[in-house]
Amino acid sequence: MQRLIRVMIMGIVIAMAGTMYATQVLFTDFEGFMTNASIDRQNGWSATNPAWDQKIVSFSGNTVWRVSNAVTSGSFGDMPFAPRLGGTPLDTTTNPTNGSPGAFAGESSTGTSLKHFQAGFSFRSATGTSQPGARITVSADDGEGGRQSFIALEDTGTAIQVTTFDVDSNGNFIGPIIIASGLSYSSWHTTRVEIEFEDGPNNDVVMYFVDGRLVHTGPSWEQFYRNFQSALHPLGVPVQTLLFRLSGNACALCMGGGYFIDNVALSVGNEEDEGEGEDNDHNHMKFQENPSHPENGQMQYYDPAQNMSLQSVNGVGSISYNNTCVNFAGDALVNGNPGYVYTFAACDLQVLGTGIGTFTINVAGPLGFLYQRSAALTSGYVSIHPR
Repeated sequence: MQRLIRVMIMGIVIAMAGTMYATQVLFTDFEGFMTNASIDRQNGWSATNPAWDQKIVSFSGNTVWRVSNAVTSGSFGDMPFAPRLGGTPLDTTTNPTNGSPGAFAGESSTGTSLKHFQAGFSFRSATGTSQPGARITVSADDGEGGRQSFIALEDTGTAIQVTTFDVDSNGNFIGPIIIASGLSYSSWHTTRVEIEFEDGPNNDVVMYFVDGRLVHTGPSWEQFYRNFQSALHPLGVPVQTLLFRLSGNACALCMGGGYFIDNVALSVGNEEDEGEGEDNDHNHMKFQENPSHPENGQMQYYDPAQNMSLQSVNGVGSISYNNTCVNFAGDALVNGNPGYVYTFAACDLQVLGTGIGTFTINVAGPLGFLYQRSAALTSGYVSIHPR
């Protein structure tokens, strides 16, 4: 889908008090990709097996990725991967973060200090009609097949359903678990996964969202690796990207169809609250903050009707929470001019299933300048981690 941002990879790494605080963010909407061509080697994506039924295509004025399970395999490394923020791991036994700990999220034993992974994308049927057997799976991954979450998009013959597998304390798989069903063939849908890694066994938390609603909370796959692959992954399995896997029964009739994928976003960090989007009047907001490092927070806002552009300076302050809402304030430049202060509030409505989110902004400045705006987002996302 066409968006303000085409392809973005952003890294922020700041050393302070002997610790490393880092965030890596990636967003892809496939605009600018070469159409009627494989996604392989386009803007960091990979799909090294030419047999896969996938390519970048145009659909309703947008550039999207089409992929199906017309051809399948039990392999991992040659499957489609979103960009690997830390490169392709060469030694997952002794160096699971591939020498780039700021690009991975996982337990401290893996070498990273980052505990939060988040990823999401839009999807719909590529044909708009029934394709019984059309199935792809998507997982948070280390870049070489080390998965810590799992969803399958499946065509039941009457609609699309989403399933997952949990892992119990002994490392055994539980599932498949249906977490969403009855999804229309002709509409776009969204899915998102958030993983909170905690040091120690059997305590990671994975939250799955479909169409903005929290549909399932379960564990990561850490116990599978502890119980069955401890020799291969003695330090644990961190994640950095998304693996789109084409396995299981092939759907030969799905050749040229399958699913459209768009608006792929992923990030690793330390529970930053963040959001980006627009309201009905195309006012655009973007924020990111972490109460542990308020000096690194940032806020951007643009009102095209008023030709007003706001950029925060000196981080953010006065951070407070109310359930799934965050409030903060700070100093700002307005159209490049200093002397302005703002207060900002955002609420994550996706957990409640009542929308994307809302925001309120108030700006004051020289010569009695005042600006106020409260609105609901019509596109984008808000992710709040209540403290």
